Amino acid sequence: MNSTFTKEKEEYLQGKNKFIHKLKLSTGINIKEVEFIENTDVFRTLIAALGDFERFVCDSTQMDIKAQYKEFLTLVEKKKGGVLKFHNTITFFLEDGSHIRFSPHNKNGIEISRVWVNPENHRNGLGSLLMELFFDFMLFAKVEPSEYFLECTGAVGLGENKQELSVASQTNFFRKFGFRVNNRKGYPDYITMLKQGNQVN
Repeated sequence: MNSTFTKEKEEYLQGKNKFIHKLKLSTGINIKEVEFIENTDVFRTLIAALGDFERFVCDSTQMDIKAQYKEFLTLVEKKKGGVLKFHNTITFFLEDGSHIRFSPHNKNGIEISRVWVNPENHRNGLGSLLMELFFDFMLFAKVEPSEYFLECTGAVGLGENKQELSVASQTNFFRKFGFRVNNRKGYPDYITMLKQGNQVN
């Protein structure tokens, strides 16, 4: 199943500048770019395995995780204006609301768009637990993404759930899982990281 942001995509194709201006007015956010990201073969395989994996984790670990597949708008804030992504996402939620969200990237890669830990449970290893859950899902679904991608912006979440985190602390965290900086042009406000595919912890 591909994204059903059909109406928005048609409106965007009819007039890019007009569409972005409308988004700026409705959100109050300086949006510089818009991306429409379709599902890939790898992501479709993950969607198909989602229910089985959720049951497997709950039964084998007694962890109460919730898996969610839905359309999502992700805003990546940059100094010169945000990038708004229209894409489908998979999210794993822990009982306290901590979660990891990921989506299709390029031809058959995966982008981790959020690792959010409930502030009451910081320093309790939940961020690492979410990352391990993510890689366990790749193994369970028997997928081999071409690459894993993520963006570090110095913050996680939006509105009342927004948490300020330095780009340095974000990169230090993801390095533990094999990610390496591949673009530091926007440092110290923004960088991207990659992990080559077929590598899981």
